[in-house]
Amino acid sequence: MIGTVTRGQLRDLAIALHRFGLSTRDEALGYCSAVVARPVASRKDLTTREASRVLDLLEGQVSASHAA
Repeated sequence: MIGTVTRGQLRDLAIALHRFGLSTRDEALGYCSAVVARPVASRKDLTTREASRVLDLLEGQVSASHAA
């Protein structure tokens, strides 16, 4: 069975999404949906694996934008 997103991941997602400039709910869910290639109605609907993928991409993009 695939685990659901953890509280820690939800916290980290909120922080990373905000840092990347995705501050509205619709922007955040749209980004998550695009990354996991399925509709996401709530960040709580993500699996642990999907949340990790979103976090990895966000952290990479935030790091790249700070390096530029």
